[in-house]
Amino acid sequence: MVRVTFLGVCGLAFVSLACGAEPAAFPLPNSADAACHADGNSLRFELRAAPPDGVLRFPRLNNVVLEASWAPLPQTDDAVPAGKPLPGHGYRPPQLTPPDRLLALKQTPETWSLAIGDQVTYPAAIILRLASPPLHAPEGHICTAAEDRAITLPARHAIVSGEKLQFEPLPHKNTVGYWVNPGDHVEWLFATAAAGSWDVHVLQGCGSGQGGSHVAFSVGDASLEYVVADTGHFQNFRWHRVGTLDLPQADRHVLRVSCLEKAGNAVMDIRQIRLVPHDN
Repeated sequence: MVRVTFLGVCGLAFVSLACGAEPAAFPLPNSADAACHADGNSLRFELRAAPPDGVLRFPRLNNVVLEASWAPLPQTDDAVPAGKPLPGHGYRPPQLTPPDRLLALKQTPETWSLAIGDQVTYPAAIILRLASPPLHAPEGHICTAAEDRAITLPARHAIVSGEKLQFEPLPHKNTVGYWVNPGDHVEWLFATAAAGSWDVHVLQGCGSGQGGSHVAFSVGDASLEYVVADTGHFQNFRWHRVGTLDLPQADRHVLRVSCLEKAGNAVMDIRQIRLVPHDN
């Protein structure tokens, strides 16, 4: 596994654009030194020539990636052909990216990469279509409570530590996975507006015959032990209640999930954790 370390990465880069706003510079270092811009839920790299060794590498984002593609620059209205209205009514099918424009995304715990093939013509825009506005938070993103006071910790905001454990950003995964090394662990940052008790729920998957690993969910000195459930497949996610934590008010808590004993080939996949007020 090849890892690339980028120096000079800012602690947090977040862009949220109003409808119709011009794309904004998004300072994300990359192996091609390409200009990078954010536009709504998309991130665009502008390549003037092929990147070194034909691969565009950049730090992982806190985003689910719906699609990676390329388009010629300057982009024209026919860069992505519009769907034609169906006969007999005005419904227009969604615009679809031509198959020869699609790019495959690969990831390591720290870096994402796109192989730029010979079909790409330059200058070119390399486009990531995301499920939310681009967010790069290498020091962690602090999750806060929703209106119902529950705190959601999604896989995309996980901080992974170790050799193999990583966030897998494609929609059918959208999980913290590759937990084959029991020494790896994962953390989330969150805030509590007041002291209280929270029920901890985990949306986890585990392959057939791979359940039974013992893990710990801990915040400071408070800790809960949990036995991983076999859900039939690592991407067959099911909710399970872990227990209840008493927490003080704090602007920054760290929830760590660590393996105490691995029972199978891998510990589990985690798509989401929810902290629900105990009195709800």
